[in-house]
Order: sequence, then C-alpha cells, then structure tokens
Amino acid sequence: MGGLKVILVPGSGSTSETFWHQEHAFPGVVSAVSLPGHPDGQVRETIPEYVRWLHDEYVPSQGWRHEDVIVGGNSLGAGISLAYGLAYPEVPGLISLGGGARLRVLFSTLARIRRQLAAIGSGQPLPEQAQAAQDDGAGRPQPPEDVRQRQAEKRARMGPYPGLNDYLACDRFDIMNRLHEITAPTLIVVGTNDTQTPVLYSQYLHEKIPGSRLVVVEGAGHGGHGERPDVVNAAIAEFVASVEAKRAAAVPA
Repeated sequence: MGGLKVILVPGSGSTSETFWHQEHAFPGVVSAVSLPGHPDGQVRETIPEYVRWLHDEYVPSQGWRHEDVIVGGNSLGAGISLAYGLAYPEVPGLISLGGGARLRVLFSTLARIRRQLAAIGSGQPLPEQAQAAQDDGAGRPQPPEDVRQRQAEKRARMGPYPGLNDYLACDRFDIMNRLHEITAPTLIVVGTNDTQTPVLYSQYLHEKIPGSRLVVVEGAGHGGHGERPDVVNAAIAEFVASVEAKRAAAVPA
C-alpha cells in the first residue's frame, strides 16, 4: 500500500483495539486511534473538536504529512471522517464504516448511560444490563486474548462518561445538506444487519458524495469491520490502491 497511512477512529466509548483486524492485516499502514479521554486525556464535546484534534495534534504527533493520511472510522468515527473531509478537502481519502450524515441516538441509549453515571455517583455497582452492553464480541472473529484484555482495561478506566459524551456528540451531528461538498474519494461500507446506522444511511451517503463507492456486507451488523474483516479489509485494500493510483497518475511525467 504505497506511502499512504489510514487512520481508523472507533465508535462511541470504544478504543483503538476495535480495529485489531485491520491493523493486523495492514501493519504499518492502518493506525487505529483511541480518542482523547478514551481513557487518556480530555474528551472533546463535539465531532468538529475531534476533527481538529486529529488534524492539529494526532497526525503531526505521528510525523505524518496530512496529504498522506486517509481518515476513516466506524459510527462516531465515520462521522468524524466525513466532517474531516468537509474541514480539510485536501485529504486524499475518507472511509465510512457504518456511518451516516446524521447520527441521532435513541433516547433509551442515552437514558441507560445516564443511569450508569448516576449509579457510579452513588457508589452503586453498574447494572447488569450496562455490563452486558459492554460485551460486544459475541459471534465475531476474536482478537488475541492480550488485545481483548487491553480493551477491557481501557473501558474499565473510562467508565461510562466518554460514551455518553460521544453519543451526545453524535446526536448533534448533521451534515445532510453538505455531503455534496465532500470532494475526497470516499469508501462507504455498511452491513445488511446494521440497525444503528441502517443500509439506507449509507445509500444516502453514496448518492450525495460525488464518486463515492458503496460496499454492502451481507450478514454484518454495526461493527462489520470486526464481524467480517475479510470483506472489509479487501474493500479497504482496493480503495487505498485506487487512491494511490490516482495520486500516481496526477504526478507529472
């Protein structure tokens, strides 16, 4: 994969370990990031703030050039990647995994996390439902035990606040009327069983973003990158190769 780097940003309240399958498949190319406050540092309250953190802090900290970095992500991370494309149109490519132009969150989800916060504030243990909600690996190809342990430790250190913050950031996100402004090549991936950001969300992205490519993953849910890494990784590899080819063609002979 040439000289391009691919940053992948996880969904609400999650960590970089969620993209182990992608980092493992593309070592030195894919860089999965844990957002500020997940668990280290200070959370940002809005998607535009996360975008600025990526551009102004994370990319320079890695020693990369902005023109060499494709930005992608899942759910919240997909929203961040699309917003990145609007803020920095020179980005060479964008990847939306289970994303949408608007990311409204169910009231029941927000209420559940608020109950977790209240329980922690009163010194009570987390409700069993909340603990079960943190186990999202059932039926998926599993990363090695040390990776899962590291992810569990990070989630334990985070607590529920970053997740609530991220869901609120998603709930305020709406770029439906600006998608046509995205000029970077864009890969859009969605699972047929995604109930949080259904297929029609990605179809809308595909219709409105000029020249975008849509890949629908049969049988996958909201975390298709972990459920069907074979399909998702192949789509990412093909997309990065196409961006590389476009860049090479643009270089004067």
